[in-house]
Amino acid sequence: MPVGFFLSGAKRFVTVDLYRRLDYNVMKNSLFYLVKNRYLIESLYSKKTNPIMLNEGLNLLSKYWFTPRQFIKMANIQYLAPADAANTNLLDDSIDYHISTNTLEHIPYEVLRNIFIEVKRILKYKGIAIHFIDLSDHFEEQDNSISKINFLRFSNNEWTYIAGNQFAYCNRLRASVVRHK
Repeated sequence: MPVGFFLSGAKRFVTVDLYRRLDYNVMKNSLFYLVKNRYLIESLYSKKTNPIMLNEGLNLLSKYWFTPRQFIKMANIQYLAPADAANTNLLDDSIDYHISTNTLEHIPYEVLRNIFIEVKRILKYKGIAIHFIDLSDHFEEQDNSISKINFLRFSNNEWTYIAGNQFAYCNRLRASVVRHK
């Protein structure tokens, strides 16, 4: 995601991980894929971003793909890890966008509340928060015999036993439904 925003012209990108999980070899392979498929990236981004910025970003990517740490530095991507998204130490009103993809469902409710208090503090007045949340049972992706809501059949204690760890944790939060009669 940070690389995509960089190619779209973002001047700075801050990404926060509770645990340091960035694998520079995996990133190197991903960056190489982008370089190798430059024509595809240009076709996907050309109508959505400034072509000159895109070209400059792709040229920088071509120059530094084999040294991910250097690329991150040149692209002004800050990787904060291990770090607490509820206490970022970023300045008040300093972020234009707060974005996550398939992350919030892996965070306990109490922690989510504190993260969004922090989001309110660091997000600019006209900033935007965009979050994609996968509400399905993630085990369903590996086992097609279970439904997307299979995990809702377990008690809290059972679910904690099954998925109450840092790798498989899922909060199972749902929007409240109000029915009017």
